[in-house]
Amino acid sequence: MSNTPLLDIIRYLFVLEVNSPYIRLPQWPAMEFSLLLGENISDRLPITEARAWKKSLAAWDGKKNDKMTKGKLLAYQPSPWPIDAVIFWYPAKKSYGRGELILFELKLFGKAAEHQFFLEFILPAMEYLARTPRIESGNSNSVWGHFDIRSIYSAKGRLWKPLLKNGKLDLRRRVNPAQWAHGIDFKTDPFNPMNQLHWLSPFKIKAFSKNNIVSQKDNQIFAPQLYSILESVAQRINSVILGKYSTAQDFLSSLEKDELEAWKHAMKHAMRCSIHRNNIKKAFDLPYGGMAKGSQTFSSKIPDILLPYLGLGAIIHIGEYTHFGCGTYVLY
Repeated sequence: MSNTPLLDIIRYLFVLEVNSPYIRLPQWPAMEFSLLLGENISDRLPITEARAWKKSLAAWDGKKNDKMTKGKLLAYQPSPWPIDAVIFWYPAKKSYGRGELILFELKLFGKAAEHQFFLEFILPAMEYLARTPRIESGNSNSVWGHFDIRSIYSAKGRLWKPLLKNGKLDLRRRVNPAQWAHGIDFKTDPFNPMNQLHWLSPFKIKAFSKNNIVSQKDNQIFAPQLYSILESVAQRINSVILGKYSTAQDFLSSLEKDELEAWKHAMKHAMRCSIHRNNIKKAFDLPYGGMAKGSQTFSSKIPDILLPYLGLGAIIHIGEYTHFGCGTYVLY
């Protein structure tokens, strides 16, 4: 990771255990969860700090009654939280019974990567959702109020270290925003050269447009080129460091001379890497438009020089609606 900036990130993995005979997740769990958790966090904050949260939540929630098309909600704000955070709900089934586990990851970035904030405001809000039943979106078997927080882990490199286990919180654990990168080295496995990229969640990057259709019949659209993905990584890195209104050019301007040269070299390699096979299709399981999902295969091995950037992009998510877990992938 020598050519990529070391970002402030804290990653938490939640393991929830269903304590009801039957629950059904809402259609878009990360979205509903974000609103409910955000509202509860804002209620716990001091008045001055709560203003930004309530303003952001009100602006986002107000969009729900805007235009409706085929039951899908359109024109949402990128995030209902005023801080840079990702809620990545692990892809799984919709219905659960007593004792079954639900997993999701919460990631805090930049200035928001404060463990004390997590302990004082986010964790108590989570505990409130665990014990407070409520019916959302007409779902009488809502998950809210029907689960226990079985365990919470924080990331240290590629390992998950227990933070809460069997209901007991380890307050001695030191969690800082640099631990996520401990020992991580994005390298190619010589026995398994990487030439495929599989999107774990729907994505939407600037390279996409309404004219990207390859086949109307099977909803196939053009796969994003590797250099477009790399540009989106730059934009995302920059938003974490400098804020959401900054640009990819701001990121490049912030690099040291040797880092900038490494970036330019990486882009040259990315532009030479063409797509061999495309299985990218429209994603219809989300309320925001223009999303896609699937896998793509490149005509040659992904150059090693790109791996630190792509590896970082997979962790921080790229494109639009990253707050809801969109825009992450795996390379293989």
